[in-house]
Amino acid sequence: MRFCFTPILNITIMIGCLAASAQGQAKSRSANGHFLIDHNRIFVELGFIRPDGSVRKTLAYVDSGDPNFEFTSRLAKELGVDKNNPIRARFAGMDLKVNPQIEASASETESMAAGMTVEANLPSTVLDQYDVLLDYGKHSLTIAAPGTLQHAGIRIPCKVNAKTGLLSVQAKIGGGVYEFSVDNGAAYTWIDDAVTKKWVEMHPKWLRGTGAVGDANMNGSVPELTGMIMRLPEIDLDGLRLNSTGVLGVGPGWDATMPRFFKWYSQKTPAPVTGFLGGNVLKDFCLEIDYEHRATYWTRETESNPHDLDQVGIMIVPRHGEYFVMGLATQNGKVTVDGIEVNDQLLSVDGVTVTGTTMGKVLTALHGRPGEIRRLVLERNGESFSVSARVTRF
Repeated sequence: MRFCFTPILNITIMIGCLAASAQGQAKSRSANGHFLIDHNRIFVELGFIRPDGSVRKTLAYVDSGDPNFEFTSRLAKELGVDKNNPIRARFAGMDLKVNPQIEASASETESMAAGMTVEANLPSTVLDQYDVLLDYGKHSLTIAAPGTLQHAGIRIPCKVNAKTGLLSVQAKIGGGVYEFSVDNGAAYTWIDDAVTKKWVEMHPKWLRGTGAVGDANMNGSVPELTGMIMRLPEIDLDGLRLNSTGVLGVGPGWDATMPRFFKWYSQKTPAPVTGFLGGNVLKDFCLEIDYEHRATYWTRETESNPHDLDQVGIMIVPRHGEYFVMGLATQNGKVTVDGIEVNDQLLSVDGVTVTGTTMGKVLTALHGRPGEIRRLVLERNGESFSVSARVTRF
């Protein structure tokens, strides 16, 4: 799932019938390609077919949490999306099946990921036509015809929304059973704060703070400002145990039309969900999704990192290649970093310039061991200044 906060053009454009293009689809029953990882999200090269038949290649983010195509306005224009031309997409030499009911939108942004040229997504309504294998360890994506992959790993049943392609699994946490979406487009695991607040009352010793730090700081959205960051001792996915998992409890959405974030999000899931499992969980696994048979398969490749949120306590938002402080994280009611204000521009961390780089690299620069000092250079009202900021354990 990706949040888009830039002006949108051509909202809810219906993609035309693909009957004609289906005749020209490649005969391949599977395709495998390398993907990039940044900020716990994965990006692959896709080829889109222009109306004249030429191929337009671009990076796209893979998103099992978004049913719709998203394009930059430039790419949408090249593909003739505003003229209701059919969308034809190709991955690793294989033409992809595209549901003719998928909606598409175009944004005025030049890229959908800071520091990278990303002009499209690969939505859940395309992924759900296949068996999908996400090997985070090998940085490898396999898309195959249903029934062609050999299953491996721990089998966890899932539900699938036949209209949107979003899927969910059940999880046991703190004595309760909850429904979670599996959303590889989300950098971090988010949970409805109505639930996290109850957990805090029941388990006051669970480590927590306020404000999305590290990879929980996904896009610089409103829910991140007041979200409760916390670490769950265990999540049980039908026998698969996830230990010391960081989560962000969120309540309101990013505007008045979305009073509860997960009430909105649950409109596209197969059942109402408490939250979604994001990239901080998924990156430790080789994950296979068998949409047709409603099953997922999990093979652990690395152990989870209980220190992934040891971070300088600032929240950042990217704007046109630059990064600005949108909020300050607190712990035990106290701000965790001094000398920094909202709207300060972050220029460098330990001598490394952050302007023009990716969100993942900036957050990595702010990461460290608790107590370590990161020297930040910022700008306020046209003047630069430096701050010695301490890394906090969240």
